[in-house]
Amino acid sequence: MLDIPSTDLNRRFGGARTRAGIYSEHATAEKCPTFGGMCAIRPGVPFRFCLRSLNETFNIRHMSETSVRANQADFLRRLKAKTEPYTVEIEGIKLIIFPSVFPPTTDTRLLARHIHTKPGDRVLDLTCGSGVFSVLAGLQGAAGNANDLNPAAVRNAQENISRYGLDFNVTEGDLYTNIPQETFDYIYSNGPYIEGAVHEPLELAFFGAKKYITGLFEGAKSRLASNGKMLITFAEFGDTAFFESSALENGFEHNVIDSVTSSDSRRTYRLYELSLT
Repeated sequence: MLDIPSTDLNRRFGGARTRAGIYSEHATAEKCPTFGGMCAIRPGVPFRFCLRSLNETFNIRHMSETSVRANQADFLRRLKAKTEPYTVEIEGIKLIIFPSVFPPTTDTRLLARHIHTKPGDRVLDLTCGSGVFSVLAGLQGAAGNANDLNPAAVRNAQENISRYGLDFNVTEGDLYTNIPQETFDYIYSNGPYIEGAVHEPLELAFFGAKKYITGLFEGAKSRLASNGKMLITFAEFGDTAFFESSALENGFEHNVIDSVTSSDSRRTYRLYELSLT
């Protein structure tokens, strides 16, 4: 979200103070006749604007691809340096994290605070990592399946789920591989956001975004219950247009229901809620 001073809005757009939202829970979207991008139309605000015009007008800067890759490479190096299990706390729950497993970070915490299940709900936790979403949903009474392509993550999720005595089956596979043929009330996932070469399993959490997105939505068509919901995080430094168009092409409507910016204010993550149209 971008807070534009009222003086700038009055001078440049003839409007009053508002918050320029790009997210669908704040605005509807349509093609911008000027720039061809996506305009955000804030309810109650008598003017239209688009991100490109705002970026150019207010000189808004985003992380360059070089900066993104440098940041991700640094984080990956630090994770590879870990050789012993360690503990993190998320939503008041303590989890053990194994070496070579992607830990709960900013985007994980964003999705975690929106997990609201009940006994009887079936949950599918894809790219499960340490199993945090399965644990949180299971403690609320849900049951289901967790899956990850990283063998260390599978062992890690099994450990955390067993610690809390939850009814989740953990399997090793790519997205829906080895998942029972059933439909789920909720599908959770936070996969990779950018492209890059994968040399070891930990790097699957960083690279291969387009393959992940394509497989995620193609498979979800037959795995999400008719009234089910997907909660998926995606980074604004990734190809959000590809993410959203892939969702639409596979029959999913989407809304951004929350977002969070990293502590260094350089990376913003969106939380998408998706359902079958």
